[in-house]
Amino acid sequence: ICLYIGNNFKNNTPIYLNEKGLYQNILVTGTIGSGKTSSAMYPFCKQLIKILTYLKFFHTYFIF
Repeated sequence: ICLYIGNNFKNNTPIYLNEKGLYQNILVTGTIGSGKTSSAMYPFCKQLIKILTYLKFFHTYFIF
């Protein structure tokens, strides 16, 4: 499981957080009203729900 964080500012390559990193802390900084929840937490949660739903579906229908 890898979580897409964004693109590297210098060379525009994608940045991913691996599964081990998900068990640690994630720091999202910004002032009040700067969009921390809508630009970071919602997309992260949406990705995780999509991944976990896929894994549950795959496990339910294709693992014997």
